[in-house]
Amino acid sequence: MRLHREIQVSSFRDFGVAKEKRKVNYVSATQAGFLDLPKSAILGIIIVCLGLAALIFYKSGTGSEGPVLDVFEGELIWVECANPACRQAYQMDKKKYFEQVQKQAQQRPTSTGPTVIICEKCGKLSLFEAVKCGNPDCGLIFLRGTAGAMDFADRCSKCGYSQTERDREQAARRRGR
Repeated sequence: MRLHREIQVSSFRDFGVAKEKRKVNYVSATQAGFLDLPKSAILGIIIVCLGLAALIFYKSGTGSEGPVLDVFEGELIWVECANPACRQAYQMDKKKYFEQVQKQAQQRPTSTGPTVIICEKCGKLSLFEAVKCGNPDCGLIFLRGTAGAMDFADRCSKCGYSQTERDREQAARRRGR
């Protein structure tokens, strides 16, 4: 069974517009021979595709043990303890840091603000991400974001230097602004 519909086509003739009626034929996929496969073969193809999708989803991993954190393997991050009795600042493996952040975020899903983790030095839940000042004359290690919400998170509270601000200014100069 062939389906058709009449459409009007505008064409230019003798500097005027004349409308013609043409029949446009539509052919279904089964009429074209695309689906001449038995229903069992089509069902088998669908099952294989769903199985592959499930396998890809399973292998992509969910949670902290997925391959996403592997990009931080071997990198270091500055951390500082906010416990007044400790106040230790040190570097730790970035992958390990983010695994602990994910663990704490799962235990406290309604928590807002930066996630606190357990300090290796004092054992208290008081360790936050820190920044080392990029100014070679300063080098202060401080908690990220202490300059305020409307300022760069890496702004040093001692000398006022911000590596992010400096990088953006240099990029703007290169673009000619």
